[in-house]
Amino acid sequence: LVVVINEDRFLIASGAGEQRPIMKKDGKYDYDTLLAMLKEIHKTFPDKRDVHIASDDLIQYEWVVQTMDTALTAGFPDIALTDINAAHL
Repeated sequence: LVVVINEDRFLIASGAGEQRPIMKKDGKYDYDTLLAMLKEIHKTFPDKRDVHIASDDLIQYEWVVQTMDTALTAGFPDIALTDINAAHL
């Protein structure tokens, strides 16, 4: 499970090749929708504990931290940062 943060959206990518975009709302990242989608994934796969977060170089650190906090709140305690090129999307 990878959450990508880029300039205009989040992208949730699963190992099954599924990708779900979450576009910004009013110029801001939509953390509420991200939380809801991650909770849905966690409900479907309750034993899944890890998530990788990848971002473009221009993404502010505070947005990465808020994304990490959102993943933790959704039930993913094992969080890793990964290079966006290594995310294999």
